[in-house]
Amino acid sequence: MVQLCDGEGADRQAGFTKWLGAVGAEVDPGVAFKSVDANGDERLSIDELRAAEKTYDKGDVDLSRPG
Repeated sequence: MVQLCDGEGADRQAGFTKWLGAVGAEVDPGVAFKSVDANGDERLSIDELRAAEKTYDKGDVDLSRPG
C-alpha cells in the first residue's frame, strides 16, 4: 500500500482500488474507499489506513483476508 501513496501519505480511490485487487479483496472498491476515508476528502491518509487496519484486525468488518 505504501507504494501507492504519494509523498503526503495519501492515496486516491484509483490507487486504493488497484491495491484491493492486488490483495484479492472481494469488496466493492467504492464502498470500501468511502468507509476508510473518514474525513471525506477523497484521499486516504496514513492515519485513516491505520484506523481501517485496526478495525479489520478486531473483526469489526466482513472482508475476506487473502490466502
